[in-house]
Amino acid sequence: MISTEFAVQDMKSTSETEPFIGESMGGLGASLGQSEKLYERLRTSSKFTKYLLSVVLFLLYTFALIFLSTSLSRQTSNLNNALTDPHFRFKRTLTITAGMSSYAGGPEDKIDDAWHNLMSSISVRVSQEELDRNGNHRESVTLPVGGGNLVWLGVFHQLHCLKMLRKLNYRDHYFPNQTQSDARDLEVHMNHCIEILRQAVMCNPDTSFTTFVWTHSDPKPVLDVRRFERQCVDWNFFMEGVRPRVVSYEEVDELVNPLLKTPTSEK
Repeated sequence: MISTEFAVQDMKSTSETEPFIGESMGGLGASLGQSEKLYERLRTSSKFTKYLLSVVLFLLYTFALIFLSTSLSRQTSNLNNALTDPHFRFKRTLTITAGMSSYAGGPEDKIDDAWHNLMSSISVRVSQEELDRNGNHRESVTLPVGGGNLVWLGVFHQLHCLKMLRKLNYRDHYFPNQTQSDARDLEVHMNHCIEILRQAVMCNPDTSFTTFVWTHSDPKPVLDVRRFERQCVDWNFFMEGVRPRVVSYEEVDELVNPLLKTPTSEK
């Protein structure tokens, strides 16, 4: 009698810890039923694990893309602007036509003066730290008087090219008595400027809309040249940050090339 009780207790204990073995002794149907429940639990658990793993991988992938995008954006920013204190502020700006511009037109003193004033800030002073942050060349001519390094900002290089193209449009006035050698040099300069401007336009594409209209005289759509607003950098605000860096024409003129040998006086 005692042995029988031990056997029953042993079967109960085995059933609690090992359901497949214990329930198989109680009947095949019960065993199959418990097996199906356990399989369903495992299958559900596997789905949840896969789902959780997919979510984790998706989040990791997203964070990696954000990090890469931010890193590339920072590198691109350094390529285009290594200034430590750029003054950028955007505002809605109304376009102007050539007839309203202070910079368009033939050889006139007021137009020449406007270009001269616009280009008076072409040379600026940057620190060695800013050159080190630059995405391109990290060395430039040093400025012995005021310190720092001499550079042109890309925008002034591009404006210089526009100024030269305007002068070329009135070649006889701005380049009188031009020799064949001068003409070849000017052609090389103009090709350089055209390429600089092409790359600048494509590097910073303006995506504002220029619309078309129908007229009573043209069979094809015509560009609508009326004035329109677009989002632009506030130029005056930008120049507030540039002016303290401007290197005067006089300081640039005083620079002496140390690579050129100076003639020694004869004894």
